[in-house]
Amino acid sequence: MKPNILMVYCDELRADFFGFAGDPLARTPHIDSLTERSVVFERCYVPCPICMPSRAALATGRYARSNGCLDNATPSIEGEERTSFYRLFAESGWRTENVGKYQLPWPIEVSGFSHHEDRGDSFSPFGTPDHVLRRTVAYKRLDGELPIVIWGESPVPPEECKAALTVDAALRRLATHDRSQPLFLRVSINQPHTPYAPPAPYSLMFDPYAEEVPESFRGDRRRKPTLVQLFFDTRRYGELDEEDIRRCRASYRGIVAYIDDQVGRLLEGLARSGLGQNTIVVFTSDHGSCLGEHGWIEKWAQLWEPTSRAPLLMSVPGVGPGVCRSLVQQIDLAPTLLELCGIAVPDAMQARSMVPLLEDPSRPFRDAVFAETFIPALMTEPACSVRTDEWKLTDYPRMADVESRLPVDHPRRMHPMFDPANIVEGELYDLRADPGEGTNLLGAEGCSGVEERLRARLDEWKRGCEPTVDWDALRPPAGFVWSQQRFIEGTTAQRVASVWSGQAVVRRRESRA
Repeated sequence: MKPNILMVYCDELRADFFGFAGDPLARTPHIDSLTERSVVFERCYVPCPICMPSRAALATGRYARSNGCLDNATPSIEGEERTSFYRLFAESGWRTENVGKYQLPWPIEVSGFSHHEDRGDSFSPFGTPDHVLRRTVAYKRLDGELPIVIWGESPVPPEECKAALTVDAALRRLATHDRSQPLFLRVSINQPHTPYAPPAPYSLMFDPYAEEVPESFRGDRRRKPTLVQLFFDTRRYGELDEEDIRRCRASYRGIVAYIDDQVGRLLEGLARSGLGQNTIVVFTSDHGSCLGEHGWIEKWAQLWEPTSRAPLLMSVPGVGPGVCRSLVQQIDLAPTLLELCGIAVPDAMQARSMVPLLEDPSRPFRDAVFAETFIPALMTEPACSVRTDEWKLTDYPRMADVESRLPVDHPRRMHPMFDPANIVEGELYDLRADPGEGTNLLGAEGCSGVEERLRARLDEWKRGCEPTVDWDALRPPAGFVWSQQRFIEGTTAQRVASVWSGQAVVRRRESRA
């Protein structure tokens, strides 16, 4: 009998805010209980810690620079949807459904999902437009380029928040499934993504003063990549104090507890449906988030551990629980599910099946994982990282070009951060000695051999990914003015690109597997 699949796909959920991960403050009993019948992949890394590129890479089993979706505003290459494992499941006889956040770079009609429904609530990452609701609760927004809510309380009751509405829809789909074909149900929960403000009573569940401020909160940001420094300044992270970070972490923790209760409802509904004995359950997220590390909140521009690492649990009928400490890429989930269900894995997939790890979680798997991030309006080409057991190297090429891409009246144009002596184009961290990535060893005495080896691995990985974009063709127009288009965030890059004089050239492959 073909197995069902229940995929719980959260958004911006870190890998370390769970009881099973050793967090003493966590209140996640339902997700913790799932580990009792799951293989837990402790070191799962996403290929791009931004929502849509991460989701597109997982769907296709291909890195962002290969499938073409490098930013929330950029589409994938035409035809990439044909290797989406959701579509492959649909073509192989599964009823493939999505409830909750969709966010893939192709229309829902070609996704393979035969059913899709999504309901949001009135509380966005930037707050609520309802002035009456704004007076009922307290929350704080950043004052910079991206005014996201970083702590506080949601004005929306818990039963009307995104996670509850998504799980309500999933429970209806489970209860009405007719069993004439196996079910693939993706439950895409758009939380704990900002706003970091849970509904009551979760907003009061955790004491901010029990939270530890990350050691790197007051670190030296002059040794971070130039693009990261620019984002830090324009988002005005430097105005946050330790109380903000404590409140942010407590609020985020409250959302995680809220999600856990919703996952508990979902797992109970799966058991009631009678489908549980023949269902593969996957629990994961599209990426993590910084919560004060390096003075930063949320994602974008950086490739640090809290953002790049995601939870991954797999409960497979007939497979016992275990803990896998090998490095895995989240895109490896695509060929794994296909193989478990007897579906041929396309040759075009760059991911590797983790079925051997389900059979023996202790076996070696990958010796390195890779990630990238790209801000089209600002970068000449993506920043990339390679992470091994002991080291991480990030490469931010041509950072001097960032200044020339800023509008002529941008407050950071002609800033000292762009002086040649101050440009920083990467990071090197000894993760065994410095797991918090506090000391950038790039160029340090005694590290040249390590840097050379890792750079060779990164170059090898780049060569193995089919090139999709002519980076040099991306040029902002002359005289571009900040007051005409404020564009720091990637989600506005499409509007910027529409007025660029030169556009990225997509190199489509002649044939596909």
